[in-house]
Amino acid sequence: MAAIVESRVYCALARELGITVREREDGRGHEIEGIAQQTLDAYSTRAHAVTRTAAALALQWAQKYGRGPVGKKGHNVTNTWSNSMNCRASRHHNEGLGL
Repeated sequence: MAAIVESRVYCALARELGITVREREDGRGHEIEGIAQQTLDAYSTRAHAVTRTAAALALQWAQKYGRGPVGKKGHNVTNTWSNSMNCRASRHHNEGLGL
């Protein structure tokens, strides 16, 4: 269902506003076409925080296991931290709404 909604939103953006999107290089979502990577990076503070934290977690992993996380383990290090931040932000937002 989410893929259908996503597709319809992208089509509406293109039709109504002339905005097109492309898949991100890392395959984790989409970005508006025509915006320089430097600009995207400047506004992507969350991505920078995730990258820094993932590097710190990878270092902890390497110290504990004698090697860096590879494959799905490395991907999971980033996703686990990123998802926990999303849950915290959502919970904080809902508390502000009295939910």
